Amino acid sequence: MKSHRILTIPALFAAILLFMAACESTINNSFEDSIAPYVELEAVEGASNTTFTIHKGDAKGMNSYFAFDVSDVTNNTIVKEGLTEGWCLEWNKPITSNGDVHRGIDNYSTYGSETWRPLNYLLSIKNRLIAEDPSITYKEIQVSIWSLIEEPRFDLDEVLASGNMPSDMLTDGQPNFSIEKVKAIVEKVRLENSVYTYSPNSPYLIFAHTGDDSQNGGFLTCDNPDTEFCEGFYTISGSVYIDANEDEIKNDLESGAQNVTVTITDPHGNTIEQTTSSTGEFSFDVYTGDAETEYTIEVLEMTDDPDDFNEGLFTNYTPTSSGPFTITIVSDNVSGVNFGFAPQIEKMIEQFEEGTITLKTENFKVLEKADASCQKFSSSPGQR
Repeated sequence: MKSHRILTIPALFAAILLFMAACESTINNSFEDSIAPYVELEAVEGASNTTFTIHKGDAKGMNSYFAFDVSDVTNNTIVKEGLTEGWCLEWNKPITSNGDVHRGIDNYSTYGSETWRPLNYLLSIKNRLIAEDPSITYKEIQVSIWSLIEEPRFDLDEVLASGNMPSDMLTDGQPNFSIEKVKAIVEKVRLENSVYTYSPNSPYLIFAHTGDDSQNGGFLTCDNPDTEFCEGFYTISGSVYIDANEDEIKNDLESGAQNVTVTITDPHGNTIEQTTSSTGEFSFDVYTGDAETEYTIEVLEMTDDPDDFNEGLFTNYTPTSSGPFTITIVSDNVSGVNFGFAPQIEKMIEQFEEGTITLKTENFKVLEKADASCQKFSSSPGQR
């Protein structure tokens, strides 16, 4: 038995060596290829094992391939929790992105990386490119990103010829993006990226590593409005208020209208909405980089939200300064974008007496602080 064991161990060892030799090249190449994109990158402290809820970008009103809702971040000023634009970094892998939750995401910073310099340069000028040519969409940007990444290799002509283009970039088998614009963007970036200088206040890519067979993703540090150190992020704020004296100016005695849906639309037709706070206020965070950008803000009478106060607002109040307002962001925040509505007192009293409205309705809290012209209605029987 002892001699049998002595003979078996070397034989087994030799077999293992032969197996390792046969597989070494394949295993090493596969492993090296899989870690190549982020092997030089530094892990972002406090942003390992994070959770991403991934949506299609247009589903969240964003001009990007994905919309990442980031959570489970701890004590970090670079990666912040919340919704941010997301990009695909591996064109040849799938990932579920219809509000699907992905856990265990590790994040790496590309700051200072020569490998990632071309892509960071592209993302730093993305908004300016779109401002100069509004026909450029997130699809041209996404295909340009794939073209600039070293691994996995992506050659636009080869991928199209082989029929391997991701299906959401095709319509009836044909590209639904401009090949000419992609090639022009890629050429521009390759010629100019050497001038790009990393700066702590400039946007740069965070590499989001899934750790499984799903594609890795990326997002800009500055695309999250809660990121504290970024330049090019601005706030557009204002209120929807009861313009009791109908002078189109909001004063301290005039109350805000809560639960009113306000929309903001960028130059490319992307629209995001939010409802006003209990004091009638709203605030939108926008990222323009260094491009002068125009936005349209409005309060619509009819919306898709059955629970907001928009329809009731237009039914019982007369707009005094209702927009829409066109706001141009140059280099500063914009505030005081106020939508005024004057109460139709006689109409409200008539409806109240008919029983078609009741002061128990949450929406009529906006009347509680109206000035003297509204006091008769505010003190009617049945007030909460």
